[in-house]
Amino acid sequence: MHELYIAQSILDSAVSHCLESGCNRIESVTIQVGLASGVMSEALNFAFDAIKAGTIAETASLITEKVAPECVCKNCAQIFEPTDSFILICPECQSTDVSITKGFELQMLCLEAI
Repeated sequence: MHELYIAQSILDSAVSHCLESGCNRIESVTIQVGLASGVMSEALNFAFDAIKAGTIAETASLITEKVAPECVCKNCAQIFEPTDSFILICPECQSTDVSITKGFELQMLCLEAI
């Protein structure tokens, strides 16, 4: 359910930036969502669509770019994408001493407004 709060924050930020720039309608908002962030992009899109009515973003689309997780092995420095739902084992040395370096992103990339 935190997607509703996140969608409201995205909408508030987009509206604020749009108005500060002298624009009066938002066409689209592009965000980046890491697959390890815990945010469900489908739920976020649903929430955004539900709350944008009556705002300058009423016809705007929320475009989501998903970022796959990436890990680095602390044992051999191998960089890899975890497979099979976050099984964090280095494919090079089989170590489980790894850090996730990508996939937690949640940020606004682009705001298209007129």
